[in-house]
Amino acid sequence: LRFREAAAQSMHRLRRLLVRVPGVAEADAWTVQQLRENVEFGTGEISINTATASELKRAGLTNRQAANIVAFREEHGSFENIEETDAVYGIGPKTLAKLHEIVGDDEAWAAFSARIPGGEATTGFAESNRTTVRIPTEGAGWPADLDGNGIADNRDDLVDAENTLDKQVADILRRTEAGQTFRLAMYGMSTSSPEYKELVAAADRGVKVRVVIYGKYNGKAIAALKKLQAEGKDVDVRVIKSRVMHEKFGVVGDDVFNGSSNWSSSSIKKHSEDRFTFRNMPALADRFVEEFARLWDRGNPPRG
Repeated sequence: LRFREAAAQSMHRLRRLLVRVPGVAEADAWTVQQLRENVEFGTGEISINTATASELKRAGLTNRQAANIVAFREEHGSFENIEETDAVYGIGPKTLAKLHEIVGDDEAWAAFSARIPGGEATTGFAESNRTTVRIPTEGAGWPADLDGNGIADNRDDLVDAENTLDKQVADILRRTEAGQTFRLAMYGMSTSSPEYKELVAAADRGVKVRVVIYGKYNGKAIAALKKLQAEGKDVDVRVIKSRVMHEKFGVVGDDVFNGSSNWSSSSIKKHSEDRFTFRNMPALADRFVEEFARLWDRGNPPRG
């Protein structure tokens, strides 16, 4: 029994390796046997949100299933979780069980701004950073309206946008549903920034907003957040003044963004900044929620 279990495990590891490095299959028999017995390849997972059709096929899906997943992703954006693949034509419970073995739903997304002295800001010095992304045109309904396949209606309409720093925040907030809590820790916030406008739109839809903000230089933003609260929006804010609160992150559900960038047009257009989003990563999100709670406890309600 132990021998059979060990053999099955070694075959499982080798299959994971072949998904990511298909050329291994062309190695001689002795090499393949050594890999089968000894290979370790991290988690071995590929992401349903970034895998190519070829990678999905090597993971065990049919040509049509792999093509349908990629097409569905192009139409509706990234999957919120692996279960959403059930909405893809040709994917059912048995396929989902197979996907869970080797396919994950996590995703990482980076954006950069950079300005060559005397020039205009771009999405990073490297040409490879100057890409476009697809995000929902508008926010989820209140409550979230679902079409026949269980996907929020706002994801039926995506827009191609330049991959600037604010697009990550727009994507996260437009996917956030009424009743969910968006937590934000921010050193600097401008009410004219694209990110702040997305936050207001989310609050209008019924998203709960909690903000920890540095006390200096942010008087206008603090007043604007208090005004949203006075208007009946589920918005609350805590201010930290005793020490410089220089953190810059947001977390909702299993999604997190962080980086060097404040919420300001200058960060997008003038400075050299970065922002990174990690989607569908519950363990990481929990750590940021814990950090937010620590900051929240240290902060105080704004005066006045």
